[in-house]
Amino acid sequence: MEERKGTFEIQDSFKVVGRGIVFAGAILEGEINLGDFIRFDFNGRTIDRRITGIDVAMRASENKPVAGILIDCKNDFEIDDLRNWNPILAIGEIYCV
Repeated sequence: MEERKGTFEIQDSFKVVGRGIVFAGAILEGEINLGDFIRFDFNGRTIDRRITGIDVAMRASENKPVAGILIDCKNDFEIDDLRNWNPILAIGEIYCV
């Protein structure tokens, strides 16, 4: 059974050679931990991926946490698709199983 832990606003994506994709964005509510999953809509389908890395900072002007989360991708094609994605403030649900 999965437990919802929070939401993450995906503002951009970056390819990290040899590691995968990093989503840059804001933690809207809750928390994110290594091993959690993010569920998001991408090109008309819902995708669930494990979070394998996290880098968090505070946005001084708004006092909101901003983060980069590294996700586990299926293959290089998915990495390229996500790198070229323009998320336009997509929302990802954070959960653990």
